[in-house]
Amino acid sequence: MNALPLRRLAWNPRTVDPDLIPLLIVPGHLGGDTLQLRFPPEYAREILQLLDEHEIEHGTVLELSATTVDWIEEVHVLGTAVAGAGGLTGLADVITAFVRRHDKKRFVFKRGSAEIDATGYSRKDMEKLLAELPDEKARLKDETRKRLSE
Repeated sequence: MNALPLRRLAWNPRTVDPDLIPLLIVPGHLGGDTLQLRFPPEYAREILQLLDEHEIEHGTVLELSATTVDWIEEVHVLGTAVAGAGGLTGLADVITAFVRRHDKKRFVFKRGSAEIDATGYSRKDMEKLLAELPDEKARLKDETRKRLSE
């Protein structure tokens, strides 16, 4: 796992490297069991098809911003209801299949504040990266509750 230099907002590494496909996974709505998968819109049809094939419930999110450049898909992969079909394992399968289809490209996987060059990652490597997301979401939820109660 090779960490890349961290960048702040306006995360669009494609402007620097056209052979790079950025994948960003962030916690979804803090009250739900979702994550947001952000990616370049030209890959939307392909990724949506992979999510359907792996039986992952998902829905497109509309973000109202002048600077939005990503397709945003909310994926239901957390919680006990998705432990069997789909879930984080299914999402790891989706990402791995997508990466394999585009083996001539580089992939940057961004999770939280870390950017990782995920080119050549196995399904197991991807599962390890995704396994930390439920704890990250729970931490953010707790921090938000504390701030709201102050």
